Amino acid sequence: MKALSLVCILVSVAVGGSQGQTVTSPPPANVVFVPNPYGYFLEKHPRLPVLYLGCYGAAESKNFATYPIGPDGGVNTNEVRAFNYFNEQPTNDLFRYQVARPIVFPEERILYLAAVPSYAQFFQHTNHQEIAAIALDDAGQPGKILKAIRTSHGEKEIRGWQFDAVTRRLYMSYHSYFGWIPIAKDGLPESDRFTLLGAIQTCWQWTYVPAWRRFYARQTNGAFQLFKLAPDGQTTEYSQVVAYFHRGGWNMDASERFRKVYILDTAENGHLVIYQLTPEGRFTSVPKFVPFGDAAGIRFDFKAGRLYAWNNKALLRIYALDEQGELKGAPQLHALNCGAIRDLLIDEAGGTIYVACTEAPPPTQP
Repeated sequence: MKALSLVCILVSVAVGGSQGQTVTSPPPANVVFVPNPYGYFLEKHPRLPVLYLGCYGAAESKNFATYPIGPDGGVNTNEVRAFNYFNEQPTNDLFRYQVARPIVFPEERILYLAAVPSYAQFFQHTNHQEIAAIALDDAGQPGKILKAIRTSHGEKEIRGWQFDAVTRRLYMSYHSYFGWIPIAKDGLPESDRFTLLGAIQTCWQWTYVPAWRRFYARQTNGAFQLFKLAPDGQTTEYSQVVAYFHRGGWNMDASERFRKVYILDTAENGHLVIYQLTPEGRFTSVPKFVPFGDAAGIRFDFKAGRLYAWNNKALLRIYALDEQGELKGAPQLHALNCGAIRDLLIDEAGGTIYVACTEAPPPTQP
């Protein structure tokens, strides 16, 4: 295994616009609200008009919900369907769980869901599975469980997961360790055998870029790691580590177009941390730190060159990105008035911004 550690030097760059600015406008016309007090993780079927929402703490443990999308891109909250695919004791607090961000296999018409339990007792019940592969109908609605497993890995609590269609591996990180399980050509788990990568640890937040065959991961100690696996997926072929303490989680992305990785550091007076990459996806130097105020989350539309950031008061900031992927000018400010924002999903094909929030915004006054 080749490894390279980088010592990080703080490089702070000012960006146009005042984080203290309070003048806002109503939500843009392309914002669609998905109100659900239990919702956390949004995903959209890549071909069909349906949204999937992973939840926590919903009644009767129905922690997975679907929202049909209308011709105008909006969702009809009266047609929401909710499901419990994991818990046979839904009224028992010891068996609460959260559904991780769903994964869709459009060709095989399969939906993958993962249960992230709140208590260790969840898996003491023999019928509590960890991962479920579920059949989808012609409308993208879930039906029966095709196969449900627990991986052979001793830990539970999946923190992140992503499927790579080239290697047919479902990569996942647990509380401490990282690895993968094999997926057969029919879209179902080939086995429950978990291939453990012992050199990769505590990576709760990460993304994989297939074109570069590289993973970009924020460790729980705050360090940032880039790694590439050997072709057989058994060992780490290449690794770089930046020893800087990134605070906060679940908000990062990598752009092939701009050759950058972006991480939101949610400390007081937080920063947007930007790593420049080589054409092969390696780090080039120490990162750049852009003052970013009180943002709680970020999402990107790299096709349109937009960065969306929100805070704990449901204030949405929309930044333009220049040709190098840097923030350009002051952001647009929009007060969404929708309780707490839990997730943002950008439909790059249609330009719609789906907002998972705890409350429906008040009706627009005529």
